[in-house]
Amino acid sequence: MRKKTLNTDSFETLMVTEVDSFLLVELSQPQNKNALSPKMIHELTQVFQQNHKGSPYRGIFLQGAGTLFCSGADLAWMKDQVNFSLQQNRQDAEKLFQMFEAIQSCPVPVVTRVQGGAYGGALGILAVSDFVVCASKANFSFSEVRLGISPAVVSYFILRKCSRAQLLPFMSLALPFSATQGLTAGLVHQISDLSSEEFFSIWKKNLMALSPNAFRETKKLLQAQSLEKSTVVDLISQLRISPEGQEGLKSFLEKRSPNWNALKEAP
Repeated sequence: MRKKTLNTDSFETLMVTEVDSFLLVELSQPQNKNALSPKMIHELTQVFQQNHKGSPYRGIFLQGAGTLFCSGADLAWMKDQVNFSLQQNRQDAEKLFQMFEAIQSCPVPVVTRVQGGAYGGALGILAVSDFVVCASKANFSFSEVRLGISPAVVSYFILRKCSRAQLLPFMSLALPFSATQGLTAGLVHQISDLSSEEFFSIWKKNLMALSPNAFRETKKLLQAQSLEKSTVVDLISQLRISPEGQEGLKSFLEKRSPNWNALKEAP
């Protein structure tokens, strides 16, 4: 297995590691409960924006170090916000929105593993991930209303993914909710207590089976606000004659693995 830690000097809040054909991004501030600070928001945005075009990876795994995925907004950041002007608050919210947007529009699969819990803004990260696995004892909370504010930026992404009826009480009343309730609402896709190593082993195999181009085009298709007949007809027609489409169909008919389904490891 090829494993390499990337750009360690350029990140203060993240540990970014290349493992085979995958990128592992870890929120690495366990002493601060991996709280979202302006620096972490900037670094997460940077990591995902760097993978928007020509990403060399087959997938990105996101997790938090320690016993908690992310506690939401950093306390020092919240203290600063008390004295922000309206314009400063707009700029602050815009940067948070850009982070979620960068993760959501990433052209490779983003799989997030949640241990312990996720609160406030951290729930936006779950909303923009392609697949979310959480521990059975994980818990969640939109705590903003208790602080006199609103989960406004987060709601833009949450309500495009999750059941509005299921999550509205938790968002408006700031009630805590469980892994099972998160699963029912669509925020979480799977509840599992697998170790980190078992999780990555299983998901690397799952993602290697995907045609990179087919995933990218399908993700774009499913994120569209509306679909036209011409869009879906053109897409399937183009994919069938594409190199990966041809290889996928031929490998299926020939009862063999397609040429993208193999881990490329350094000698």
